[in-house]
Amino acid sequence: MNHENVLTKTRVATITSLIAGIAFVTSAQAAVISGSSSGFALGVDLGLANDLVTADIKIPSAVGGNAPASYDINDSLLGADAVLNGEVTVNNLLNISLANVANDTLLASAASSNVDGGVGNRQSDASAEVNSLGLDIFSTQLLNTVDLGSALSISSSTIFADSSVSGDVNNLNATGSSYVEDLSISLFGLAAINHVNLGLQADALGRVFAPTNFNVLSVQGIAGLDLFLNEQVETCNNFSCSITVNALRLSFNGVDVSDLGAGLLNGNTLNGDVIIGQAVAALQAQADAVNDVPAPASAALMLLGILAAGTARKYRK
Repeated sequence: MNHENVLTKTRVATITSLIAGIAFVTSAQAAVISGSSSGFALGVDLGLANDLVTADIKIPSAVGGNAPASYDINDSLLGADAVLNGEVTVNNLLNISLANVANDTLLASAASSNVDGGVGNRQSDASAEVNSLGLDIFSTQLLNTVDLGSALSISSSTIFADSSVSGDVNNLNATGSSYVEDLSISLFGLAAINHVNLGLQADALGRVFAPTNFNVLSVQGIAGLDLFLNEQVETCNNFSCSITVNALRLSFNGVDVSDLGAGLLNGNTLNGDVIIGQAVAALQAQADAVNDVPAPASAALMLLGILAAGTARKYRK
């Protein structure tokens, strides 16, 4: 074989090898790059207008995660073990407690995500559940002996919320749900309200699935006190998606508590939120997520280059 043919074959082998090497260079590929989720069974963020007493409570605390890497966590707590801050004594006469939960109340939450840096469908989930709930908000007592009442008392056998975001780039979807069982709410000593008073129906198992974002403003005529059931806030596009589900939220916006203070709280108002059963989930995607693994076509070109280089060496011999 003449020198020119050998040189030609050598050049072909070299070019083929270069093509294979270029094909193997890190490629860009759309993928879900991060996920997050969190949940808590009980959240109390309340305070008097003059900051005499405040509380910012989430139970169980710190149940949540961020991926990658994937995670699956859960936590639960009995009311007897819950540490609730937000207590004060006014003029050595009036005792105020912003939140009290019954000893046998069980509070649980969970969060998970399988986002691991790979491509394809991924998912983030969260849930929160309360069983045997007994909760008093803004309870007052005179001289540690005379109960003056509570702004809010809630009981329920079960309050549950869950949320989920799943899919891939350009196809991210959020879902959420919540329900309550045997719900009873008493406000400022007025007659208790339940799902029947609210115009809702229970299913065969006693669960009440309220319509999404069901609300009652100025509950029982109390200005500034609003009730929300199955509250859902969803924000999704091709590259990000998140959802927050609150099974029950009570919003206090300048609610007058003068009647609960034996004259010691005149002009005071209560502000903030009480949330029972919150679940949050989210996914974030990227159009050019990095993928270091060669595609099948790249691997084939690489093999072709290696074979061609071997052939060239044979001819040079």
